[in-house]
Amino acid sequence: MIPKCSHVSRVLKLLKTGIGTLFRNPAGAIAMGIATSAAMVAPAAAQIHRLNGDEMALFRKISINAGQQRKSMKLDPILCLVARQRGADMARRHYFSHTTPDGKGANFLIGQAGYLLPSYYDLSRSGNNIESIGMNPGTPKQMVSLWLNSSAHRDHVLGELDFFRQQTSVGVGVFRSPEAPHFKYYVFLSAPPNRSLTPRRVALKNPKGVTIATTRPLADAFARFAGVAFR
Repeated sequence: MIPKCSHVSRVLKLLKTGIGTLFRNPAGAIAMGIATSAAMVAPAAAQIHRLNGDEMALFRKISINAGQQRKSMKLDPILCLVARQRGADMARRHYFSHTTPDGKGANFLIGQAGYLLPSYYDLSRSGNNIESIGMNPGTPKQMVSLWLNSSAHRDHVLGELDFFRQQTSVGVGVFRSPEAPHFKYYVFLSAPPNRSLTPRRVALKNPKGVTIATTRPLADAFARFAGVAFR
């Protein structure tokens, strides 16, 4: 069942009225199509987030690991955006922790970015059920090896527990410290698929600039359907 909210209810009402008009009066369907299209606000342009080489390598090392228990893993644009921001924030504010100096955890931060977690997750300001971090001068391969040598991190990274196995949407971030360039901050986020009807619009590109994933608000699907049905 789709949760009730004002803009979704409005679109559903328009769709219902328009479909009725289409069957009762085909000639009037054109006018209804114009009215429906005008009632919908054009979506804002998507923010572009481009992965760097280390981030792409980190994802590959995790996803193809022989011990990986998740049946599938999909890079999510919002999670990748927040993962990079987490690494950058730790480097710039000189801390290394699952909570920021002002007490914000990973669950809270992705929520602020438009990623909705299930209600049984820790939704407090400092909550974290989704993040592994590392600070290491080495390669993504070395970072993954260090995580896998820690039982708690291994459970998360490889999805060895059922809770983490359900987290099939992932984000990777690698940020090189500008003040200590030999240090890199690594961040791995994993979560169940985004439940938000109106997520932040982000287009994810690989290091070559090719789009590999985009967020898809449910409202966009309604708009596309309405455009086809009533034009």
